[in-house]
Amino acid sequence: NDSQVFFRCLDSVLSQTVKPLEIIIIDDCSTDSEQIRKIIGMFHDESIIYLRNETNKNGAFSRNKGMSISKGEYIALLDGDDYWRAEHIEKNLLYINEVNADFVYSNVIEVDTSGNQRIRNVTDISLLENKNDILFYSPPQTNSFFFKKNIYQIVKFDESLRRHQDFQFLISAINSLGIALAYNPVSTTYYCESHRLNSARVDFDSIFRFWDMHASKFSPNLLNLYLKQQLHSCVAIKKGEGIFGYLNKYEVLQNKELQTSFYIKLINTIGYKNHISRAILYFYYHLVYGKLKLKR
Repeated sequence: NDSQVFFRCLDSVLSQTVKPLEIIIIDDCSTDSEQIRKIIGMFHDESIIYLRNETNKNGAFSRNKGMSISKGEYIALLDGDDYWRAEHIEKNLLYINEVNADFVYSNVIEVDTSGNQRIRNVTDISLLENKNDILFYSPPQTNSFFFKKNIYQIVKFDESLRRHQDFQFLISAINSLGIALAYNPVSTTYYCESHRLNSARVDFDSIFRFWDMHASKFSPNLLNLYLKQQLHSCVAIKKGEGIFGYLNKYEVLQNKELQTSFYIKLINTIGYKNHISRAILYFYYHLVYGKLKLKR
């Protein structure tokens, strides 16, 4: 449902200094598919392949579908509401061969709803003792992933996850033998802040399921801090809806260090169902774990 900004996305791909062999567009059963097809028709480019899912399958299914039918030697991913600089493919193609890697990623240019831009420098994986911990620092964004097609035989997106699919794909690549990853210190991908409400896009059940499935791969202290952050987000975005269910359902949230923390004890003691309890949780979290950002 990104037809309002899809021209920008497709134009950025067709304007590449190194033109892709094929542009595979997977429409995940959008309600604005007619507008999408009209935009595609404006370019009159035979390299474009358009496929529409008959039912909404989610991003993981759609990315796997596109990768599975691709014929090129390299794959680059891009979401319909984001875009690339003209030299994105060229710079990553040169770099992946220069460093003899199988998978490269790069920095992200974040664009807010007012059009303001800032470059977020992504963590260099080669500097980390535990490479999986990249998710807790400044992780790469899917639009910067550039990799050899042959790794698709080993690494795929987990179609059971509606959130953290990019995290899962990256972690799977990191932990697969024979796949060399490298950080390319360029900024050629634009990630645009969604106009849709966070409450409509976020799926905390999928988020905690991802961390539950992969908990053993991460440094425990960093993981616990991140889990507190996600629980706080559940309070802030979803007004705590389902939080006790998550705490009881997922083993990753039941480790002793997390359960005995004052923040979790506070949640269990005062709950989350009224404005006062949520305000207390909000203030406590930001005073202890981060900078306090006052919001109405």
